[in-house]
Parts: sequence; structure tokens; C-alpha cells
Amino acid sequence: MGCNKCGENKCRCCVTEKGERGLRGQEGPRGPKGDKGDAGTPGAQGPQGIQGLQGPPGEQGPSGNDGAVGATGPQGPAGAVGAQGPQGDIGPQGDIGPQGPTGGFLTWTEDLTASPHILFPNPNTGTVMRNTGFARIRLPLGVPLGTFVKIVGTVDCTGGWKIQMQSGQTVEYTDASNSLVTTTGTGEITVGAPNYSDTLELVMLDNGAGLKWAITGGTFAGNVLPTFT
Repeated sequence: MGCNKCGENKCRCCVTEKGERGLRGQEGPRGPKGDKGDAGTPGAQGPQGIQGLQGPPGEQGPSGNDGAVGATGPQGPAGAVGAQGPQGDIGPQGDIGPQGPTGGFLTWTEDLTASPHILFPNPNTGTVMRNTGFARIRLPLGVPLGTFVKIVGTVDCTGGWKIQMQSGQTVEYTDASNSLVTTTGTGEITVGAPNYSDTLELVMLDNGAGLKWAITGGTFAGNVLPTFT
């Protein structure tokens, strides 16, 4: 269709005039798919969701192997002693044992010396005095507790005798008035001539030194005690 003024198609004089809109043409074919765009920045983390319900327990696993035995610990302190239990019943009487051997006899010696002399009696023995020479009897030293010496005078003892202490020894005796009589220093127990037939038994009162003796028995003619000095 030409221009109303000049008769030309698409002339300059009519470009500014808008014609009626034509019909929409058919859609052309789709172009090829474009390249994938860059990934966008991650969005902010959303709030934590509500905790879910606890699931059922799983099945029990198999038992593990036994571990090695540990070292023994230190011994604990001893416990307190328990209370004593009640006394038990008395047991039956045992069998009678065999008879023991016959006991020994006291060993005796005689003093028959005819001249003045010093006599040393053996421990745990008896001495019978038949001497005609004067005897100074000296008690043993260094004997244990309970050691004894017996002196027995006789009518044959015309020489006489006395007990003479060694250094440090003492002899004690309780007289008829219940008084304790003791020798002092290197004292003596003197028996007078009318009493040469007296008897004396002396026993050791200490252990080992042999210093402290006591008269534990005797007979005294006319009840005359020996003289203690």
C-alpha cells in the first residue's frame, strides 16, 4: 500500500504515522538451551528442627573377652580381736600315763678330818660331821635359786664346826620371836661346843650370784640357836 501523499511504500513522509496493528505471526521454533548459570550464594541456615522421638533400643551385642587379672592389692590392717567365746565343755579324762622313774637319793659325804680345815660342801648334798679337827664350812658361790646345803652334826663331831661367809654372802634366819636375824659382811654362824650335833639346812634365795642364803630347817640341842655375827 503506497503513501497517501507520495505513493511510495515506506516513504519518509509517512513513517511517523502508525498503522493498524497487524495479526500476530506464528511462534518461531525454540532456540537452543543456554548454558547453566553460576550457583547462587548459599542461603542462611534455618533454625534447628524439633528433636525426634527416641528410637527403640538396639539388640544387646555379644560379651567381650575377659580382661587380664589385676595385681593383688596391699593387705589391709588386722581387724579388732573378737570377743572371747563361751567356755567349751570339759573333755573326757585322758589315759593314765606310765609311771615315772624312781627319784634319786640325796648324796651324802662325811667329814672325818682330824685337823683344822676349811670345808666346801657340794651344792644339793648333805655332809655328816664326824671331824675331830675344827671345820670352817664355806657355802658355794654362783649357784642358782633353790640350791641347798645340809649339815648334820653328830656326837662324833668333837672338833666342832661353824658356817663362815665368803665375801658378800649373807645368811638370814627367823628366830622363835619371829625376828629376822642376818649375818653381816663376812660374818659367821657359830655353833657352841654343846651343839656340835646340831643340823642345819640352808637354801639359796637369789639366782646366779650365790650370795643370799637362808636357814630353812634345823635342830638345835637345848633350843640354843647358833650365834650370828
